[in-house]
Amino acid sequence: MLRRCLAIVALTCAAVSVVAQQPSESVSLSTPAKAGSFAISTSGSVAAAVCGNSKLLIWSLPAGHLERSIDLPARDVDVFTMSDDGRSIFLGDHHGVASVWDSSTGAVKMEIKFPRYFAAAAFSHDDKLLAIAPMHLPVQIYEMNSQRKVAELPETTGGSEALVFSRDDSMIASADADTAVRIYRASDAKPLATNTDFVLEPFAVAFTRDGKQLIAAGGDKTVVFLDVSTGKTLRKLPRLPEPIFALGVSFDETLLGTATLHENDLSAPAPIIVWEMASGTIKQQWTPPTQAIGGGWTRDGYFVVATVTSQAIHLYRLR
Repeated sequence: MLRRCLAIVALTCAAVSVVAQQPSESVSLSTPAKAGSFAISTSGSVAAAVCGNSKLLIWSLPAGHLERSIDLPARDVDVFTMSDDGRSIFLGDHHGVASVWDSSTGAVKMEIKFPRYFAAAAFSHDDKLLAIAPMHLPVQIYEMNSQRKVAELPETTGGSEALVFSRDDSMIASADADTAVRIYRASDAKPLATNTDFVLEPFAVAFTRDGKQLIAAGGDKTVVFLDVSTGKTLRKLPRLPEPIFALGVSFDETLLGTATLHENDLSAPAPIIVWEMASGTIKQQWTPPTQAIGGGWTRDGYFVVATVTSQAIHLYRLR
């Protein structure tokens, strides 16, 4: 899943095939104040955002109809994400309060208080489990229906920066602050594999849909493919000029979307790149007109990017 988001990127050691056509805006979502966080369901039918006036807004797509507006009592958002089906929305704030809303009713489904604020969270694909990473604390996995903690990942130095479940929800992977990428069995947090080849922190992880490879990227500015069974590095894509903070695999597993950020100005627009998975070449690259705050792959084959202005969220579709 994107959290913040192309000038022409100079790449070496690989052929580059770039589509000249730039994405056009697909829909504009009006907001009463500037949005700081955005999430979209994989169906592409539900979108949500948190705005600066302490409102959680939920829209139906593609029409962009505002379904509901929920008051948030001055919550400083650290992590914001949505389940695949768009029915559950997670918000973790700087006071250590984690909340899950039902997007169809606006009701709070789950709320837990933690001693620290949050670095990451992820829903399982069947929306039955929720993994939460409080800063500098072990990742905890909860069963959504019972709100019961069912597993806790082993403690790592600095905690986890990103989490993702495998497509069948049997595994969970973490990108950790100690620069390692780790894979666990989701049911009981048993360690399965570890990769320690990164020099700087990895910020994003994604499983291939067959569960055989894990893709990771971050401060090293390189996308790395790992073998899930061993944790070993299989291949790397060409190094980019900027760190990679988000990535995702298309549903047909032919494309990989990545979002970078400017090291010296995190609020500035930064490169969005769509890669061909098999060849490792660039299919499309684009610089958003304003800062990107979220997005991801939808089932119809588009990599949706949400950019923000003072009173609107603008959605663009790449592929």
